[in-house]
Amino acid sequence: MVQNISAKLHRDHILLGDGSTYKEEVPIITNADELLITLEQTQDLDSFGVKSTDPVVKDGSEFSAIGAIVHTVEDVQNMYRKVCIDPYAAAANSRILVYRFRREDGKIVENYHDDDEHGGGRQLLRYMQENEIHNSAFVVTRWMGDGHIGPQIFTIMESLINDLANDLGSD
Repeated sequence: MVQNISAKLHRDHILLGDGSTYKEEVPIITNADELLITLEQTQDLDSFGVKSTDPVVKDGSEFSAIGAIVHTVEDVQNMYRKVCIDPYAAAANSRILVYRFRREDGKIVENYHDDDEHGGGRQLLRYMQENEIHNSAFVVTRWMGDGHIGPQIFTIMESLINDLANDLGSD
């Protein structure tokens, strides 16, 4: 039996054809909630080398970045885990992950995760591509302030990535 149901999807609910609304509460899961890690795994991450920048403050928002040399997706995951278990970085409002590395067969693997900084990861990946930054992963953290930063946000984040890429000696 086929039924024609008229409905309009919205971000947080469904509006049915008869005017009624269907809404189901969906819990917000943070990165920390998803990061299940044992004490032994935490200790193993101690040997994974990362570098970080000094914080940059602009209009009440604070930015910093953490980076590492990576050659595999597992390296990227370990780097991100190490960042997420750090109490200071874990307290940030957002943690943009961006990475790019060349596999042994020459293929470039790259991706990003915005973490509520719409367009941030895409912009940082483009920056890595344009500047031919390879074999690196970066997490840019942001603690939100009261002021509106506007497009300067990308300049700040790109500068942090650039500083770390130079410090790491990224390919």
